[in-house]
Amino acid sequence: MVGESKSLGEIFREEREKKGLDLKEISSLLKVSYRYLEALENDTFDKINLSDFYKKAIIKKYANILGLNESNIIDLYYSQYEKKEDKIGIPLQNNDGSRCGWKYGIYILVVVILLITIFTSLKFQSRPITQKEPTYTLYSLSNQEESSYTYSLGSSNYTTTETIFSQNENTQSPIIKVVANDRTWIRVSNNEKIIYEGILNKGDTLTWTYTSLYFHIGNAGGIEIFYNDQSIGVLGKRGEVIKVKVP
Repeated sequence: MVGESKSLGEIFREEREKKGLDLKEISSLLKVSYRYLEALENDTFDKINLSDFYKKAIIKKYANILGLNESNIIDLYYSQYEKKEDKIGIPLQNNDGSRCGWKYGIYILVVVILLITIFTSLKFQSRPITQKEPTYTLYSLSNQEESSYTYSLGSSNYTTTETIFSQNENTQSPIIKVVANDRTWIRVSNNEKIIYEGILNKGDTLTWTYTSLYFHIGNAGGIEIFYNDQSIGVLGKRGEVIKVKVP
């Protein structure tokens, strides 16, 4: 159980030591940098230069391997590092009893964005799914290699090949894969250039070999993302609209 008087780092360290596990061993099992796990146990995770999305993915993996309650751990993470999840809510009053007018404005803005997204999704339902071929090329002074870009929609599979100049012989381009668990609209971009936009049905998959991608998703609960074949989980609730960079 997550102790109320203990910090996030103390909980992870005590549970790991109870199981007789070494932090380097955990790092190898999770395929997560030792430095990140060390900072987490030392309660200096806020000093690590990672997005909140990727930090939560690390915490969830660590909690699962130690058998800790994932929900309680995430709540403690937000409490300790003074962060709050984005939730749609209507606050009633400030501490002095006055109305939070500016928070009402944020609520209205979120509702408007949600309505626009729903309208856009309905509009795309009448259009065939289109796939734009990526034109992303990496250059360096070393040798070049070909990288295949594959995706499957319904019962059909497609493959596109692109040339990538790697930095050295041991460098491999990261693989980012999207699996649709429900019908959803997504837009994927790299360096502010849209490389895919359309609606995915349940079972559809998309795969890229980019260093990082930016996702705009109309149904966060219907998408699961894999980074180098490691799942970083479902990004949100069903029907939730999010924008996120991976990794």
